[in-house]
Amino acid sequence: MAKKNLSDFVEDIVTETSDVTKYLNSVAKEYSTKPERLDFSIQAVRTFELNNGINDSDWVELDGGLLKRLDKDEQFANDQIDYRQMYKIRIYPKDDYDDPFKNSVTHLVADPKFVHVKFLIEKGSEFNYANTLERDMIEFINKKKIMNGIMINLRESDFRNKIKDFVEQGVAVIPEDISFKVANGVELIPEVNDRLDFVYREEFDKRKKDDEGKIDHSKRGFIIAVKEGELLIRYTKPLNGKAGRDTRGRIIKAKKPIAEHKPEFRTSSNIKVVDSEKTFEYFAKKDGNVIFNKEKEEYDIEDRVETGSLSFKGSGSVDAGLDRDVTIDVTETDAQKDAVGMGVRVTVSTLNIDGNTGENSVVIANSATINGQTNRSSKIIAKEANIAIHKGLVKAEIAKIKRLEAGVVEAEVAEIQDAVGGIIRAREIKIGNMHSHLKIYSSKTVEIRNIVGSENLIVVDLEGYKDGVNELEETRSELEETNQSIEKLQRVLKDDLEKVMETRKAFTHATKRMKKFQEHDVEPPKTLSEYMSKTQEFLENYKEMKDELKEKKDEIEVLEEKLESLKGAIFEAEVTVHDSWKGYNRIQFKLVNPKKMLEKLVHEGDRIANFKIEKVKFEDNQYQIITKTLDEIQD
Repeated sequence: MAKKNLSDFVEDIVTETSDVTKYLNSVAKEYSTKPERLDFSIQAVRTFELNNGINDSDWVELDGGLLKRLDKDEQFANDQIDYRQMYKIRIYPKDDYDDPFKNSVTHLVADPKFVHVKFLIEKGSEFNYANTLERDMIEFINKKKIMNGIMINLRESDFRNKIKDFVEQGVAVIPEDISFKVANGVELIPEVNDRLDFVYREEFDKRKKDDEGKIDHSKRGFIIAVKEGELLIRYTKPLNGKAGRDTRGRIIKAKKPIAEHKPEFRTSSNIKVVDSEKTFEYFAKKDGNVIFNKEKEEYDIEDRVETGSLSFKGSGSVDAGLDRDVTIDVTETDAQKDAVGMGVRVTVSTLNIDGNTGENSVVIANSATINGQTNRSSKIIAKEANIAIHKGLVKAEIAKIKRLEAGVVEAEVAEIQDAVGGIIRAREIKIGNMHSHLKIYSSKTVEIRNIVGSENLIVVDLEGYKDGVNELEETRSELEETNQSIEKLQRVLKDDLEKVMETRKAFTHATKRMKKFQEHDVEPPKTLSEYMSKTQEFLENYKEMKDELKEKKDEIEVLEEKLESLKGAIFEAEVTVHDSWKGYNRIQFKLVNPKKMLEKLVHEGDRIANFKIEKVKFEDNQYQIITKTLDEIQD
């Protein structure tokens, strides 16, 4: 028998099949042509279901209300039921001349699992707007779906109305890619395997990293401090997933969840357990250090930790945080050993050290008490510091020291019983016994009970009572920077004002266009979305600049008041002693405006007890140190 070719295809073929692609290929082979040279029209569609939950069930055709049920996700995703479609089609040779889509580029776009399918019309596509275009386009999409094994006439996301709206617009050349949702399955809800997360440890590990993400291996977790209400542990319960179904009618099965991490530990009354549908969550009921008692297999929280010593090899550095109410007691008292070892860094709310701090150690605390002595290279940074013998550096709001031996003190308030030597910088300074070779810097008051030694320097300095800190200059600099920021903001706001007015009008028009696309559930052109995003960002930035300008103007008022207050503070400052002077000593007042240093020398036996500064009457910018004797201040 001679082979058939396309010229022998004189009568349309009408058939019913569940696999149109396969059937077209067989016809193409019969007529020695390519499948692309054939076309078909859809004559009828029948949808069937098979209920596997019923013995000896058979395929049942669905129509009307039964077919409408499949719009419900729960029904369509029922894994006990199978679905299939039969398509009655008419096959004929393709006529490219009458193809309304020959000048367009279109695709079906689906996610990897074919749960959601869109019909995409590419930018630049052209259409011949004949009276039948709407019907032809719907038929064209359905044919594409059938050829890709996608079920038709169900779960279509109302794409027919969207096609109608599109055709009514009559756009000759598509300016941007346009897409329509044409089929929706049901997403698989995946199973959830159980897991046990020790959240407090994870948070501690994050705190071990610096700004560049490098891990500080000196922090070994000797203490892991938490705050009241903080999540400590989370157990995620195993949850069954829910099957989905793709647009080809295939079930997407959910796996059975794995359960192998169920908690076997207990918790103390300091930990609150919250049981929800999906999790067990364990919360701290107070600030403290999380501990695990192996004998009891129990987690607990303690707010006080006692240890013999903190060493680099043993505990490592400790970071319990300043905002967690934890107290560490270090009990080592041997004078030949360090309670806080060399290079150890401790951060904690309250630290009590019975012994000494080692070389290059650092203590950061709200409250630090050191009953031993600090090493010359150690640092103590605290809101309140109480130190027996101080040789290192302390920075505190309140520093109370029994004996200062060549150490450095920087504080708001410094109280020192015996100042043997060293440097003191504070707003308010009180000294019990002042020995020799001290350097004392204050911005407000210095009070000395007993003078034991000589060759001391006392400076009243508003600009630099803290080492490297010049509050007056900082305020001036901040004032200047703020004024410059205001000028810059005013220029930018003025330059952009006209553009803002025009942009607001255009943005309002674009918003109306966007709303139309949303009303018809059509994806807007990419250029429109990008324009709205950029425009909204521009308008928001303009508003933020206006708000910033107002804030800067408020800052100016505060800074100007602060500057005037600082300039006048020199007249409130004073030095007071309650003993006669020994040897040679110097009292200095550093003026701000004019910049000038006034000095008063005191010698052995002098009974000058109070030093202040005042303006010389009838003289511009002339100041002098005025004094009172011991007898005068005792009166």
